[in-house]
Amino acid sequence: MLALITTVASQAALITALLYYFGWVRTRATFDYFGVDVSLLGFSTTDYVLRSLNSALRPLLVAGLVVVAALAARRPLLGLVDGLARNRTRRLRIIAVLTIVAVSLSMVVLNGLSDLDTARYTRGYPLPSAVLGVAASVAVARHLCVPGTDARPAGGGQEAHARIWALTLATLALAGAVWGIALYAHQLGEQRAVQLAGQLRRDAQVLLYSVDRLAIDGPGVVVDTLTQDGSRYAYRYSGLRLLIRSDGRYLFVPAGWRKGVDSVFVIDAEQSVRIDVIAQ
Repeated sequence: MLALITTVASQAALITALLYYFGWVRTRATFDYFGVDVSLLGFSTTDYVLRSLNSALRPLLVAGLVVVAALAARRPLLGLVDGLARNRTRRLRIIAVLTIVAVSLSMVVLNGLSDLDTARYTRGYPLPSAVLGVAASVAVARHLCVPGTDARPAGGGQEAHARIWALTLATLALAGAVWGIALYAHQLGEQRAVQLAGQLRRDAQVLLYSVDRLAIDGPGVVVDTLTQDGSRYAYRYSGLRLLIRSDGRYLFVPAGWRKGVDSVFVIDAEQSVRIDVIAQ
């Protein structure tokens, strides 16, 4: 029972760490577009894990379907190879062909996750695809060419050797999968940033009231001096859009924000400012 609990806990910790990493990659890609360091946002582990779900769910579903298909086709494929090749040399040739097919299929699957036709081959997908394909092909090669890999090893040395091979291949497969999903998460983060920037003028307008004059300016931003008696606020800034609120800070951008030209304004949530939101 203790061994089972330890195994479940270690797997849960690994999954949480991976989801945290994918969420961090996606979030960083989004806010890098606006020139904001994610450390400024103060996100928690839960925030990153929740933000990772869209990034990891689709690749994991595809990977699950691929594994199910591979398991279903395992015996017919091995039977076909045994029927075509009765000697080691011909088996190795067939395995070389299977390696090319596995790598190619992995590349097609990972590139198929991309929605950008012109960028899919420049994002590094072929590299993790090759790692996954090679791991799968080596596993098939050992099964076909190394005696006893499909059965339980008889000797302790053979068993240790088999475990080393299994661990190595599992590590390669995990590295390729993490690499590919991280690339996909980064792409989703960039797409989300482009979407946010493109809809700024349609988002709800923010009115920022301040006791002191703030260094806020940009396309669409209007500063009004308030003369109303009894009001503690002396200035009102309109034409702003809220990018995000996190860790007691508001991040605003001008309605006409331009990448590489206009600033992102970081305002601490305190008594000297007030924020009103007007739906468009």
